[in-house]
Amino acid sequence: MRFLTDAQASQRFVTLLRALGFDVETVHEHGWGTEPDDEKLVGQARQLGRIFVSFDEFGGDVAVRVAQEIHEYGGRVLRILGGPEQQPERALGRFLFHLPDWQPFLERNDGLVILSDLKNSCRMHLRTEIRAIIRRSNQPMFDEYLRSLAERQRRPRTSRRKVPPGAVRPISWQRSVVGCASAGFRGVGDAQRKGQRPVNFAQSGEPILDEIAR
Repeated sequence: MRFLTDAQASQRFVTLLRALGFDVETVHEHGWGTEPDDEKLVGQARQLGRIFVSFDEFGGDVAVRVAQEIHEYGGRVLRILGGPEQQPERALGRFLFHLPDWQPFLERNDGLVILSDLKNSCRMHLRTEIRAIIRRSNQPMFDEYLRSLAERQRRPRTSRRKVPPGAVRPISWQRSVVGCASAGFRGVGDAQRKGQRPVNFAQSGEPILDEIAR
């Protein structure tokens, strides 16, 4: 099998693979070491007929762009978890431990393989399956929401004035009653239907208001 390693791969890791007989090229050897877009490197590896080996985290929008590249145009990506800071021997151990699983998969299919230390932790995604994991990232919007929420929580809360028991209700409630009284007769239609005498608040409203104000 033929591989193209990303800029995160150490020279020691590349040397170990070559010592085991693997055909390995690096992005530095092709002059792509400063290429910031991983999806473009996936395309370069595809054109070379190689598997792109990456130690990148593929976080946020990068994961979306890489997944879209594989899904739409094809390509084979082998992602080794643990980051570039890990010991090259440990990365090689992950590479070799899962070799019986991912090698036949990537020989026959385009897709994404993710390797870790744990047994049976070799996740393989076909090109056609990657569409299910493509999600648009709205993390910046969510971060802004979290910042505004934290700011609101830091603000001192203003205490509401409690109304003591037996106190008069707010004047806005009394105004609604006064408005009904100033309208003259109220409930004429209901009174006529029930055969009752309409109430004239213009005449009887004041005693009612006096009773409420007590």
